[in-house]
Amino acid sequence: MVFCERRAALIADRDGRLPIHWSCLVERNTAIIDRMIRTNFHHMQREDKLGKTALCYAVEKTIEQKQFTERQNTMDYWGIPRGKEESEWQERQFQTWAKVRFILLSYSVRKKVFVPGERDLLLKVLENAGPPELVEVSVFAAQGMLKTDPMLALHALRLFLKRHYPIKNLQFLLHHFPEEHVESINIPR
Repeated sequence: MVFCERRAALIADRDGRLPIHWSCLVERNTAIIDRMIRTNFHHMQREDKLGKTALCYAVEKTIEQKQFTERQNTMDYWGIPRGKEESEWQERQFQTWAKVRFILLSYSVRKKVFVPGERDLLLKVLENAGPPELVEVSVFAAQGMLKTDPMLALHALRLFLKRHYPIKNLQFLLHHFPEEHVESINIPR
């Protein structure tokens, strides 16, 4: 429908969901999501009646897929792989999180940052061991919230350390950390 009438991307259902929400809910490929974003990028962060954006649904679906496919997997860190299994796990994470990364890259290109309904998405990405490249764009999108919310920043820092993310990711997070709290970081062992 969007190819015939561009305004079709603005039609919401009774729950306030736009076609971009549904593209992420039913796990469409990135070409469809890209078309929805290009058609209606001003509304890509519009919240439905549940307060969720398309990105929220993409993250939720990715976490569901990850939990379904990796029930027995205990790997959840991004240090240097110590073997073939860890290397394969890291590669699967890049594929699993590809749609979320695509949407976040669209955010960064359009200079979008997280809206209040997306506040906890950085933590969800970190808790579920999102790839370092995804974490980087998530930190970029959450930069305003990190600077004003010391608890969010501290929780993100703890997850960073737990997951052994690369030092460049840690430096990027600390660059967006609330300045008045940098010297008083107390991380329990």
